[in-house]
Amino acid sequence: MKFAVCGKFSQAQKRKLHKLTTKLGSSYLSTTTFPKEATHFIFPSPARSERYLAACASGKWILTEEYLKQSKAAGYFLNEILYEWSSRQLSSGVQSDLDTADAAQVWRQKISSGELIGAFFGWRVILYLDSTRETPLSRVLEAGGAIVRTLVDASTRPVFNNVMYAFASRPPLNDDHISFLKEQRIRVYRPEFLSDYLVKYRGLHHDLEAYQMTDL
Repeated sequence: MKFAVCGKFSQAQKRKLHKLTTKLGSSYLSTTTFPKEATHFIFPSPARSERYLAACASGKWILTEEYLKQSKAAGYFLNEILYEWSSRQLSSGVQSDLDTADAAQVWRQKISSGELIGAFFGWRVILYLDSTRETPLSRVLEAGGAIVRTLVDASTRPVFNNVMYAFASRPPLNDDHISFLKEQRIRVYRPEFLSDYLVKYRGLHHDLEAYQMTDL
């Protein structure tokens, strides 16, 4: 078991949770980006952050901090099910928060059961986004098994065969990019679809066309 503590914990809280994992004989990964090797993620609350979404997309355990506290009290790692983030962990909240919480359990079950390899497995995607959005979304897509090409990659032809989607914003999408995408018959969608796919739709029926950029 390899733990990553993420989200808006204070430094004191992170140090305490770090000690709990090591006392229980597990590894603790300290990183500001998504650690692929982590098996368990501890979050103070559900969030549409890079690491939360990437953990969902790859089917990792996403748990409350109580999991480590109660495991330490017991002297061994408890069954994760009771401490997994889902809407039952929230006493109240708006629907978007409940959906974000439920996404953790839904994707973990889909992937651990073998129904899926990853949330985006088999997807071939081009991103035309500025670096502040491109890098985290690339990591989320790759965590879920997608093959991703970015703006720099896409400037070299050919990109790859059978591209499924392009996700873009203006800028950096320009007329040259649009001409290339039209030539390749690749439809372009707003990047908001990716987090909605994980959280709102959870891989089920979704209206992808509602996210298409039609003003190109």
